[in-house]
Amino acid sequence: MSDTKTNVEAQEAFREAVNSGNPDAFDDLVAADSVDHDPAPGQGPGPQGDRDMFTDLRTAFPDLHIEVDHLSTTDDDVAFAYTITGTNDRILQGHPPPRKTVNFRDLHIGRFVDGSVGARRRIHAHHRSRTHRRLPAADPRCPPAPPPQPRA
Repeated sequence: MSDTKTNVEAQEAFREAVNSGNPDAFDDLVAADSVDHDPAPGQGPGPQGDRDMFTDLRTAFPDLHIEVDHLSTTDDDVAFAYTITGTNDRILQGHPPPRKTVNFRDLHIGRFVDGSVGARRRIHAHHRSRTHRRLPAADPRCPPAPPPQPRA
């Protein structure tokens, strides 16, 4: 059993590492044997897989930003709904940049062990794009993602 406070702090540190472009922090935040049940295309395992994936994303989306909209915890799990925003102005996975802003919401569930992500799942809840051609069209039954709020 893990400590809930430590796990939430680790999740916040992970988000901050993504937002600040510090992928080296994943060495301390992702377990070496971490299992990502929904990896990105080409994403490898463990901290190196996260480092490579988020480095590629931050290269393609230099203004990439993750904002947690809701967070819920148990002893070992941290679940959170989040909104990702950014402008794709560089090549991503071999595709030329459309120079469009994206805004999408997902749900992430992480199982933590001693303050490190041991396993995780992402549930792709809602995607919205301003004419971004590679993201699926928004489901009209889903309400639009709220606009990003200014950070305090």
